[in-house]
Amino acid sequence: MKKFILINTLLYIGATFLSIVQAQDTAQFIGIPVNVTVKLKVPEANFMDYDTLFKAKRIFTDVSQVSNSTVEELVSSVYSADNQKWVNFNYYQPEQAPKFNKKEYKERASKNIDTSFYQLIHRLSFLHDGIPTAIVKYRYIKEGVPQNFGSLIAQNINNRWYVVNIPELEEQRKLIQAIKTEMFIALSTGRARRDDILKQLIDQTRGVFFALDITALSEFYSQWVKENNMEMLKHFCDGY
Repeated sequence: MKKFILINTLLYIGATFLSIVQAQDTAQFIGIPVNVTVKLKVPEANFMDYDTLFKAKRIFTDVSQVSNSTVEELVSSVYSADNQKWVNFNYYQPEQAPKFNKKEYKERASKNIDTSFYQLIHRLSFLHDGIPTAIVKYRYIKEGVPQNFGSLIAQNINNRWYVVNIPELEEQRKLIQAIKTEMFIALSTGRARRDDILKQLIDQTRGVFFALDITALSEFYSQWVKENNMEMLKHFCDGY
């Protein structure tokens, strides 16, 4: 298992597995405080590097089994959902839920639980307008073969996690989906070791309290994509 580093919240970040309150299938994973900013300091931010700790599998067979009491359970429910009622259940605004046809739902229900799942990569959690919010990055594993990366924004509303669409966080969602875990940690800590490209980006993305300015980092990522800057994309991001 990967070793986790406990760190000072003002200047650097690590990711640690603090507690598991249930079994793997519905475990709760809690990161540690991190110092990041989106123009203003982000309240109660923490970052979780899942490493290989959690696979969101089709552990549920019916929506009645689901409570979505943790972010991880929500992602498992999203992966398990095999009918529209269930898909809608996972969304705070059901009208924003994606629609699937019967063939797609049948394929979802027939997936091998041991070889097909969402491998959780990392999660940034914080308060947004006073509401517990998380951006989760995962990778789809199909029959044991890694596929594309994905992400979602979730919020805890009335003690239950929902998938939400928040336009003002969309660029941050894209960033969290793309960025490599080790690069996010390095940018948050401000520690570049012998990486001159990383050192320069650290200097360019410092915000208040010497925190990582996620808005600035998101703007750099958008610029790399727009310019097809493969040097920077390959250096800092997955999937390139």
